[in-house]
Formats: sequence, C-alpha cells, structure tokens
Amino acid sequence: MGRDVARNGLCDTIKPDMLKRLRDFGVELIEMRVVWWEIEPAPGRFFWDRTLRDMDAVLNAGLKVGLMAWLHYPPAWYDPTGERHARFRALGNNAESNVLSLWDPKTVETYDRLLGIIAGKLKGRLSFVYNTISGSYGEVTYSLGARHYKFSPQCRALGPWAGDRCARSSLAKELQRKYDTIGALNKAWGAHASSFEDDLMPRSPFPENPLRQRDDFMQWCTDSVIDFADRVCGLYRTHFPGLPGGLPVGFVGESIAVGQIKSRAAKLAAKYGLTARWTGCAHLGSFGRSHLPARRIASPAHFYGAPFGTEAALIVNAENAANALYESLANGASIIHDDPQNILRAADVHAALRPKLVIDPPVTPVVVFYPVESEMVQIKEFSWTALADRCAEFRRVTDYDVCDSIMIADGYLRTKRDLFFLANAHLRAETAQAIVEFAASGGRVWLHDKAEVTVLHQPDTLIELAARRGVTIRDLKNVGSTGLYRFADARLTGPHIIRDVFSICDNGEPCYRTMHQHHESCYFPKRQQLEIQRRPAAVSGS
Repeated sequence: MGRDVARNGLCDTIKPDMLKRLRDFGVELIEMRVVWWEIEPAPGRFFWDRTLRDMDAVLNAGLKVGLMAWLHYPPAWYDPTGERHARFRALGNNAESNVLSLWDPKTVETYDRLLGIIAGKLKGRLSFVYNTISGSYGEVTYSLGARHYKFSPQCRALGPWAGDRCARSSLAKELQRKYDTIGALNKAWGAHASSFEDDLMPRSPFPENPLRQRDDFMQWCTDSVIDFADRVCGLYRTHFPGLPGGLPVGFVGESIAVGQIKSRAAKLAAKYGLTARWTGCAHLGSFGRSHLPARRIASPAHFYGAPFGTEAALIVNAENAANALYESLANGASIIHDDPQNILRAADVHAALRPKLVIDPPVTPVVVFYPVESEMVQIKEFSWTALADRCAEFRRVTDYDVCDSIMIADGYLRTKRDLFFLANAHLRAETAQAIVEFAASGGRVWLHDKAEVTVLHQPDTLIELAARRGVTIRDLKNVGSTGLYRFADARLTGPHIIRDVFSICDNGEPCYRTMHQHHESCYFPKRQQLEIQRRPAAVSGS
C-alpha cells in the first residue's frame, strides 16, 4: 500500500507544478494530515515547521486547506507500555497495537487537548475539517489495517480490536445492564459463566460462538464506536466552530472486524452538519457493482439530512475513472475527493466529464434492504457477494436506494413505494413487523426467489408473519399497489416499478439512468460518457 501512496502522487501533491495542474483541473482544496506522532516529539514541545510550510504552499498556490488530524497515533514517548492509557488489542491473538483505545476515557481527554492546541495554531489557515475518529485513516471504525506509515501498528490482528482492558470492562457493564443476572445471560447464550467478571468476549472463530452472544457483542461494539464518534464530533464542533467538515466512512462491507454501521455514521454526520464521505469510490471496478456500497451511505445521508461525498480508495485506473465520476453524480455528491495521479492518468476523462457534474441528489421510490445484522453476526446463509451480484443486475433495471433496520425504525419506508430483498436476510422482530405493515397498507415488498427472509432469534419467516396479517405471497401476474411478491428475474419487475419517463435517448446502447431532484442523467459505460439535462420545472418541483 505504501507503494500505491507514492504511485498515486500523494508525495508530490504540494510541489508547485502539481498544485498548478490540480487547480487547472478545478481542484479547490487540498487535504493535509496532522499526526500527533509527528507534531509533539517530546512532552509539551510541538513541531509545526513542516505543517506550516506545506499549508502555506497550498494557500500561496490559490488553493484551500482541509485538515485531517490523526490523533489516535501517539508519539513513542507517550506511555509506551500502555499502563496508563489503553491501546487497541486484538481479541483472537492478543496482539496489542499502538493506537489509543476508544473505550479508554483518556482518549477523549487526549483528543480534546490536542484539538485545542491544533485549532489555536492552524484554524486561521483552514477551510474544512474532517472529523477523524479511530480507524486506520480516521474512519468511524475500530479497524486497523494500514501498516505503511512509520507510526502504523505493525502487528497483525486475529479477530476484532476489542480486547483491551477498557473494552472488556465496558462489555461486562453493558451485559450486566442488559441481563441483570448472570443466570439470565447464561440462559440466553446457553453458557455457564459464573459472574460478569468472567471473560465474556467471543472466541475465534467468531461464527462458532452462540448467536445471541454474537448479536450482543455486535450491538455493544457498534454502539461503542458510534458513541465515541459522537463525543469526538462534539469536540470538533467546540474547537472549530463554523468550519465546514466531513466524516470519513470507509470499507465496502460492514463486518464485525470493522464495527461500523454506515447508516448510523451518516445519521451522526447529519447531527453535526458534516458531509458523510464514502471512501471507496468505484472500488468494485464497475458502476453497477459499486453502486451498492456508495448508495449504502448516500441513502441514509440524504434521508437524515447530511451532504454526501466520495473519495477514491487510493488507485483508480484510467478505465475506471468515468465509473467513479458518474458514481459521484448519481449519488448527489457535494464533495469529490481524489488523489493527484487518479486525475492525471485519466486527464481526458476528467476534462470531458467534470464540467457536466452537478450536485443534485437522486430520487427513486425503490429501495433494496441491506441486512447489516446478518453480515455482522456472520450468519452463514448470508452472502455479501450474492447481494452485490444481484444488486449489480438490478441497477441495470432501475436506480435504487439502500436501507436497513435502523432507517426503517426511523420511518424510512414512508418515503418509498417498493422494498426489495435480493439476498438472504435475518430481521429483528420489530423490523419484520414494520415491513409486514408496509406490505399490508403502505407499499410493495419484493422477494427474490433465492432470498429467504427470517426473523432473528425466532423460527418465523417474513412470509409467515405476513400471512398472519392477511398478506399472502403473490406472483407477478397479480401485482397491486401493496402486497408481497416473489420474482425470479429482476428484469420482469421493471414494468411494475418504473414510472419515470426519461428524455435522454440511449438508441439501444447499454446505460445506467438516474432521476435526480432537478435533473435526469444517463451514463454510457462502454463510451465512458454521460449526459445530463434538467427535468421540466413542473416535474422536478413536484
């Protein structure tokens, strides 16, 4: 990965000729990183020479500066044994990192101190501030995968980074709050623990632990990540009031090793007026496949009221550049973050397509359900690959949003007409009940014939629950305005779900279409071209 950093021009970004070329391409702002490991080489002694020199070079070139502070990487002198301040520790092999644990209260105190110092020194130079949290690159996660920086942890983890002493204490307190007695926990887990002081962390491999234990762990760790992120965003608001900001949200999937539920991260971004930035633009190599992870963040961002942004995860090859740019357009991105060589190696594509881009969120009555619980607790019947493949096929039929149980609990289905299950899913009881009510009186629920939808911790299926409500499964010969339907080929659902009339002509060429609030757009991947035009005022304003 270190070679890719150099290959993508990140080491050359602030050279005068590079800054001029980027500005000529329409780049407005350069993200600059400030790492605690570098700026405080000795207790209380700060080194700013390189940071100030580089920021001034950007400003003098007529560009703006954005801050990305990595405060979770401490300098070598800071509590090197971790006795006073806990570090992330891997559950499976007990490997200890040098990264500050989000479960240790001292971490928030440390961030508060450092952000105050950084704001006092740099705020006047800044136009944008990323609210960095705890992942390798500051994402809303506890995952640590990067090893190519001098300050990166060099150990390899087995299992989630949730094994430090503060994390263990936090889990024990949460389980005692939830179950009250160890007997109740033992009954739920089928366990034989003697007290809440026992080691209640899951063992490796994770899927071999009882389902209830995995679910409890998943809820605790994702709550922990988002609660920590909430406190950190509050610190940024305090120290950088009025400055626009972003929240980095990375990773294609949402595994237990990452600890991130993307809808919750987007909701947090909305709370603080931040741009929810998706790090992984065009990462799956085609627009159709990459649409799922991109819209997984864009949908909740738009629903909760946060701007959406994109970032390439290091290298985007020239043949993938148009996919990345249309991904930004199709998801209403207000920020497009890219590396220098991603732009320059596809200069013709960027020159042709960037002037066409507008900030206009997509609108669609169709939504695909994302079974985050199934993915995180690692239920063997769930396949992320199967979901991604079917979503790619479905994107050729129609545009779609993406939702999960959190969004449904917040009333998301009131904004939609058609809910699709394209892969196996395991729903919480309250989510299943809400979906049944939607099928009964609010809209239509569509089940792929290879998608089995069951209720977590219960023997019921969605079809059985619906039948008790008087909603029986139907085929495509009997489609109404509500109900529950089975289908084998997504293309056959098109006549029932597509109502928008597009004006852009495709002449039979394969393309992807998106209806926006005020525009419609069409992308032709073989030619790496896109067209966009305004919708009639009466339609776009409706």
